[in-house]
Amino acid sequence: MKRNILMTGLCAVLMLVVLGACSKVPQEQLTATQTAIEAAKQAEVQRYMPEDFNAVMDSMNSAMAEIEAQNAKFFMSRSYEKANRQLSQAMEMANNMTQETETMKARFQSDVAELTDFLKTEIQETRDLIAQAPKGKEGKAALQAMEAELVDLENSLIQVTTLVDSGDFLAAYDKLTAGKQKVLEIQNELNVAIAKHSGSGKVNRNASLN
Repeated sequence: MKRNILMTGLCAVLMLVVLGACSKVPQEQLTATQTAIEAAKQAEVQRYMPEDFNAVMDSMNSAMAEIEAQNAKFFMSRSYEKANRQLSQAMEMANNMTQETETMKARFQSDVAELTDFLKTEIQETRDLIAQAPKGKEGKAALQAMEAELVDLENSLIQVTTLVDSGDFLAAYDKLTAGKQKVLEIQNELNVAIAKHSGSGKVNRNASLN
């Protein structure tokens, strides 16, 4: 009889321990997840992978809401298992995105170097095309405007250097991509004007450069 009472008591104690463990806020996992998210922010995941970062924050916010919901319950009926799973998932996603962002930065750094060389070369080639282009009254004004745009592009290369020095390869890439598009547009307009001028057999002063 005493043995049965003792076993019953032990089972009751074990049940309370289990319930207590389930009803305790997963503080260790919460701290680990917050640390992982902060590391992701420092890596600028929100800039390189904004949609994925928002998904992590949604998961984190959902976990916090679940914790608050459980906190409002009677302690014997609390369970933080769902919140713990959500926190664990958010932490794993944050860690993976931090690593992936570093890989993306390295790729952008390489692309920036290639685009910088490309833009420098194309600016010079564009100036060569300007020298070949027909120069009528209105054409001359158009060519001067193009030259001014090339100067702006050269200034943007200086800005790119500053961005690269600060490690902002994404902004540098965006600026270079815009510069590439601009210089190719200018070249296309010049090539059209030169082709029209050459094909006519005589100088058409205002061909495509009005």
